[in-house]
Amino acid sequence: TKTARDIRAYGMVVHGDDLKTVVPLLAESSVRPSIVMSFPDGRAGWKAKYNEALQAGDGGSIGLDPVVNLFHVLERNKDGVLRDCHLLRQGFFEGTGEKRYPEIKLISQIPYLWTLPNGKDLIRWLIDLLPEAGVICVKDWTTRQNFSPDVKLATSVDDRVSYTKFIREYIEEQKLDL
Repeated sequence: TKTARDIRAYGMVVHGDDLKTVVPLLAESSVRPSIVMSFPDGRAGWKAKYNEALQAGDGGSIGLDPVVNLFHVLERNKDGVLRDCHLLRQGFFEGTGEKRYPEIKLISQIPYLWTLPNGKDLIRWLIDLLPEAGVICVKDWTTRQNFSPDVKLATSVDDRVSYTKFIREYIEEQKLDL
């Protein structure tokens, strides 16, 4: 927390149980606490996601950094992605005293999707849903390199520059509020 305060970071992402320690240390600063959720594959059940969001809202978090359910993306399950995000928003809203919605920065596991033959289409498909889902920011990934030794991830600097440029251009072309 000291480093985040000293460098005037926008935010700090922690595990939900760490909020009780972090929030008081960030008081009187501009650093916004968020929690990482459903790591690493977004496969937590709806009750777990809802309750974690409820606890985050009650614990003083400003936002949520959930991992997208990769199976929903691979299956192009729009209802699943939207349901998960709406559950997170509702749980957080109910957990806060002032009834506010969270800043949701969706961890989209782009280095995995980028390697798939239809990866660009899946990424565009997901990004198109995010404003409707209440998401404000696409996060590429959260250091997930241990899917399996056989799974290739696009994590080189060149890969990351390429997919970041692709995502930025797509968001700008579509005029999405992200």
